[in-house]
Amino acid sequence: MRIAAISDVHSPRYLSEFKSALEKCESPDVFLLAGDMIDSGKIEEYRNIADAITNRFGEELPIVACFGNDEHGAQVESVQKMVGERITFLDGETTVISIRGTILGILGVPVLDVANSPQDSSLEEIFKNRIQYLAQRLGELKRTCDRSIVLMHYSPLSAETYPVSFSWWVLNTFKESQPDLVVHGHIHYATNPDIRIGIIRVINVAFPSTRKITDIPF
Repeated sequence: MRIAAISDVHSPRYLSEFKSALEKCESPDVFLLAGDMIDSGKIEEYRNIADAITNRFGEELPIVACFGNDEHGAQVESVQKMVGERITFLDGETTVISIRGTILGILGVPVLDVANSPQDSSLEEIFKNRIQYLAQRLGELKRTCDRSIVLMHYSPLSAETYPVSFSWWVLNTFKESQPDLVVHGHIHYATNPDIRIGIIRVINVAFPSTRKITDIPF
């Protein structure tokens, strides 16, 4: 199968370049959006993103997205109401797509919102709950799907040893069930956007770094 992926278009900032990149992109089986597709507060721009992809590839192409830091918080519900019929948003949820007999499972990782967490919870407890929840969702995908993808906005890599290991919470999330692919954004100036950690392929699809739609044979 062929996957197209992008993040950090920050529409309207890179909308024109995004549309040009779409014209050079081969027809994919699924299109992944890894967050920050719009600039903060410019909710109406998500319609332009959805329309650009649909105009290029038609209404049948599955589009799956997670939210980034520029779309987080109160804007999430508004974005979902606007383009939720065209784009499947995963904010901690999973979705399953059948592509020519192959069952593809995708887990969308939510942006961590510590400010709205229970006031009596420690940061350690918040992360432990996050790890447990996401590990359970990923495990369910691994048991029921042929291939699995984790879609997230922030980089899953360790800041201290970048880019040779996962951050501690991602490592613990993947301990029992390892996805086949991790797609993320946010890193605008990555020097090595496509790496492997063990058997897991990790790809940064931030448009300011790649200047293209990232094409992923999968």
